Amino acid sequence: MHDGLSLKTSCGSPDYAAPEIIEHVSYDGAKVDAWSCGVILFTMLYGYNPFEHENQNQVFHKVLAGDFSFNDDVAQVSDEAKDLIKKLLDTNP
Repeated sequence: MHDGLSLKTSCGSPDYAAPEIIEHVSYDGAKVDAWSCGVILFTMLYGYNPFEHENQNQVFHKVLAGDFSFNDDVAQVSDEAKDLIKKLLDTNP
């Protein structure tokens, strides 16, 4: 990675991939890493992936739409942590 240069290589686990990677467009490495951190944080706090689905194509659809929700029946998570996750999982970085 070099400052100001976009990346093009698709890499990593699809479960943690940012919308830019799924769309196969040039991307900012730091921004897609922030997305992945949001997925990891959500998973650590709730115990499941925010875009979880049996069908991988549906996972990609949910990622592209930013379609996730907080399930307060599973875990009690602070509003501050939820706000951070929302900012990390923003489909428009």
